[in-house]
Amino acid sequence: MQEASESFVNGVDWSISAEPTLHCWFHYSCETSSASRLCAYISCKNRKSTSDFPLIQCATCLLIVHATHLSELEESTTNTHHTIPPCRPSFVDNNIAENVDMHDQHYWSHVSTLSAPCTYCKRKSSDGLVCINIIVRPQWFRRVDDSPFGFRAQMPAYVEINDTLLTPVIFFINKLSGGQKGQEIYRMLVRILNPRQVFLLENDSTITRALNIYASLTNTRICICGGDGTVGWVLSHLVDT
Repeated sequence: MQEASESFVNGVDWSISAEPTLHCWFHYSCETSSASRLCAYISCKNRKSTSDFPLIQCATCLLIVHATHLSELEESTTNTHHTIPPCRPSFVDNNIAENVDMHDQHYWSHVSTLSAPCTYCKRKSSDGLVCINIIVRPQWFRRVDDSPFGFRAQMPAYVEINDTLLTPVIFFINKLSGGQKGQEIYRMLVRILNPRQVFLLENDSTITRALNIYASLTNTRICICGGDGTVGWVLSHLVDT
């Protein structure tokens, strides 16, 4: 999903200028939150949201800033990473050497309880971390020059191709299905998964791009969130690939 806005890209940035740790911005509304949040920009003088200075939130890491700060940073020579914390990486760039040690081979997410004792300490804690095998790791996702869409998902050489425990899933979400709850589901999945494996269905090109990018990723599954028409829509593109 990518829409032009006054000062920021709405959703996942698929452009050639996208960076691995870019945020996934959306307009922030206090109505959808249990408590009002304040701008996290270091130099902000008025951290609250106003009609003139609305807040935006990253759906991936939940960071909140005023939208105007992004345009201010673009106009300045200051690196954005010095004033706005980077988001978690969603892909690996070409100019980074392929070094396994540079990336954690797991993708961690908070869980309230553990279904089995921790492999390391053998305890069952009320708060822990779990490796989710359906998530596309950042090191599986690269910017490439030989793809019309600029990205490709592919298992690195050090991963066993026949490892059936790794079953990455790409999600297609119809925002008009299910009482138009698609946007809500999209944001929830972007929060717990790699944002580049979740696609909000806008048109045929959204499906074409996703299938092209993930054509080389082993054991990939597809989850379609929508009605029969949405399923048929995606399947018709699968038949053509």
